[in-house]
Amino acid sequence: MKKILFCFLFLTGTSHVMFAQNVNKYMYYGGYYDGFPATKSDEIFNNPRPGRANSNFRFSNLKNAAKFTLELIDLRQLKYLPNLDSLLNIVRSNLAAIADSLKEDGINRRVDYVLTSKNSEIRIVNYDNRPKQYIINKGELSELKVEQDTLRIKGFALMGDKNTPAFPGQSTINSNQPFFITLLVNNINDIKNIEADALQKCIDLLKKDITDEYISKQRSYHTYTANYDMRSAERTYPRNLRWLKYSQAGYYDEFVPNVYAGFGYVRGNFVPSFSAGLRYTLEDGFSGKKHLFAMWEPYFIFTRDGFNKLVTDRNDFVTLRYINIPKGKKEGFDFVDNVSLGYLIRRQGNWFEPGTFKLGIPAVRSGWLQLEPELFFNGFFKNFSPSLRLTIHYE
Repeated sequence: MKKILFCFLFLTGTSHVMFAQNVNKYMYYGGYYDGFPATKSDEIFNNPRPGRANSNFRFSNLKNAAKFTLELIDLRQLKYLPNLDSLLNIVRSNLAAIADSLKEDGINRRVDYVLTSKNSEIRIVNYDNRPKQYIINKGELSELKVEQDTLRIKGFALMGDKNTPAFPGQSTINSNQPFFITLLVNNINDIKNIEADALQKCIDLLKKDITDEYISKQRSYHTYTANYDMRSAERTYPRNLRWLKYSQAGYYDEFVPNVYAGFGYVRGNFVPSFSAGLRYTLEDGFSGKKHLFAMWEPYFIFTRDGFNKLVTDRNDFVTLRYINIPKGKKEGFDFVDNVSLGYLIRRQGNWFEPGTFKLGIPAVRSGWLQLEPELFFNGFFKNFSPSLRLTIHYE
């Protein structure tokens, strides 16, 4: 009897957490899940949460101290966005009807606004339980507002036309997905002072970096982040455009053709060389760059024959190379991890024995210049000879 009574009390005492609006929901957007305990209100106005979309672009120093953030579920939405200034005008006119709720009373507010083709929904969150700040001016005490107000507008835009695949390997899709416009202003009523074309200027600056061609080469599992200063009309972060793309695994990678040139001293001769092949680069913001190379490397040895005519002997190596350039490498020449192994595939002259290997060991590097020792031998370190090679890497 006691067990039955205990079970009854447990069920009745915990039933309040079983309603649908309190269930932990996992929403799938842009290649990953955004899971959080969502109320019905949050599901409408705050899903996904700020900063959780795959693409986040921030614009500072708009006039009237406003800051603007554009969040996209998929980068392809940038091609299908409506005119954002027109959307803001709609929001401004509709908020005018509730101006009394947005008065300048020192309370920090957030206004969530959902725009659809049928209707609009508004949510106002007052953070009136936060600590209050005051200022004393000429003996008079007045409340000081420190935090900015937030207007977050949720709209919907296509990810592509009917022939555009949603994600690699999936069927095509032309459905609308959410995008967000977030504005930070000193007071929510200040949105009326934002210039008529302010948001479009931001989008125009963004599209200088993210062109249609750029979008066509991207994948949904990458995230994209950039900051822009509208006063100077420049991108402030990242400095290099390729870092705009950032994979979920936390790195930037590329697989590209590669060439570099070299000049060394090998077995008593000054030897120019050329390298062509493929390079795979793995780079993150913490440990630095890692390069893997698969290269064809011809070495050219120039001599004179008995008639003083120029003779060119070309000896070709196939080389695998690994270079690790740590983050924070000091200016000028500094040691880097470098290992390479090459094998002679074309022999001309008597400079190298058949079956010759060459081994590259850790080097010093500055920018594109790298100075490395190379060791030539055949068999089990027979005919061993050291050399020194300076290479110019074009990246």
